[in-house]
Amino acid sequence: NINTEVTALTWVFLGAEMLHVGHTNAQTPLGCLRLTNDMLPKGISSVTTSGNGMPVSLLQNEKNLFMMTVNPELFENQSITIKNDKAVKQVLPDGTTKDIAAGENTYDLAPGGYIIYLVDENATPIDQYVSTSPEQSNYRDDYNDMLIAADETASNGHYIADMGDNNWKLYSGITPESADRTISTSEAAANWGQSYTYTVNATEDMTVNIFVGHSVPWSDYGRVASVGAKPGISYSIENNPTLNWPKQYAASMTLSIDGVELTPANQPMRPAVPETFTEDGAEFNRILADKSQWVSTKNTNGTASNVLYFWPKQGGDNSFATQYNEKPDYQAVHLTKGEHVITINSLCYPWHFDNLKINDSNTSGIDNIVNDNLDAPVEWYNLQGIRINPETASPGLYLRRQGSKTEKIAL
Repeated sequence: NINTEVTALTWVFLGAEMLHVGHTNAQTPLGCLRLTNDMLPKGISSVTTSGNGMPVSLLQNEKNLFMMTVNPELFENQSITIKNDKAVKQVLPDGTTKDIAAGENTYDLAPGGYIIYLVDENATPIDQYVSTSPEQSNYRDDYNDMLIAADETASNGHYIADMGDNNWKLYSGITPESADRTISTSEAAANWGQSYTYTVNATEDMTVNIFVGHSVPWSDYGRVASVGAKPGISYSIENNPTLNWPKQYAASMTLSIDGVELTPANQPMRPAVPETFTEDGAEFNRILADKSQWVSTKNTNGTASNVLYFWPKQGGDNSFATQYNEKPDYQAVHLTKGEHVITINSLCYPWHFDNLKINDSNTSGIDNIVNDNLDAPVEWYNLQGIRINPETASPGLYLRRQGSKTEKIAL
């Protein structure tokens, strides 16, 4: 039966390009992006689901544009409601299509069940990509299937590598045949960075300081921050075509609480990066020691930026050991009693995130830490971010998640 379906759906999948995937659940599985309406194709106004949610993908095969969703649960049915404001076609398991009039349709999907919509039969052909030579993307060292990496110097023996997603090299790992690929700043941040969300509980109204546990190995940082990518060849930034995103935002992040971005403290300047990368980082060390060669972190209008920058302790230091800045990265942050959502948005590789440490601003240490709810249920995922049942899973490496703590464990 599987072979029959595979053969029948060849015209959908064989040669198709995956454009993007979003997950319908607000609390997305590890390594997944939240589905937003701007990710949906024209003609589809909304996609909502029950239960733990489903991934919704957009694929293009020549001029045919498809939207597909699948129920990843192992034991539970989930329903999906799709609103379309124009007529589309549903692709059935036997490869035939069925006309779907504009309106709203709800489907009950068994575990592994899927829905495929053909939403456009005359889509604009997408760019034909060719692989770049190693010289064009040698700062992009990809670790296959590595979301969580082990290191004894990290606080829990693990840290988040590759910004949590081994596909972070998407744009500069490939180049279009024509030099006209334009991406938005949000696409650039999503491509070269990643987001992590924590839920913390303040037991009372309090004013806190926040430290970001991180590591920045010189071998990656030096290449990215000095070379970056090549605007106009690999990509260009919308409304700012000369901005070299990886070079400008190497090892940087923003932090928001309940959707409001905070401004870092104590960081008006950062060290400039030499135009030429060397393994020993000698020139970078000279700049570190001479703050007259540092550059401003402020916005072009002179206001303080919400971007927090990191850099190696010194050139040539490739340590992954977790470090904290001497002073809190965010000072005097007021938290009211109750639950708060803290989101870290990494703008660009290469830095490795370990943890947040939060302490009462009236104390001198970092002992009073507001942690996630450690009574949260334990969830298991495979390395692709799909939830699994550990009792029936095949032997291999899996991610065990409880609250904000994630561990990579062999079953």
